[in-house]
Amino acid sequence: MLKRIRITLSVLIVLLSGYGLWTGTSGDLLSFILAGAAILMVILGVEEQRETTKWRASLYYAVSVFCLTASTAGFIQ
Repeated sequence: MLKRIRITLSVLIVLLSGYGLWTGTSGDLLSFILAGAAILMVILGVEEQRETTKWRASLYYAVSVFCLTASTAGFIQ
């Protein structure tokens, strides 16, 4: 289940990034791309936590918080 969500979200982020580069509006879409990356990092952290690597899951969570903070700052501006 998480693998399917991870793949779908990854494809969505790549398509959104490609669309932003193609149309020249990547700056406008950056907040949405970072929000998607934050969700993706949470999913990766959950997958790693289920396995044996706990420190890597913590790293994914920390990167997720950073992406979410940057995304929120972009939405506010």
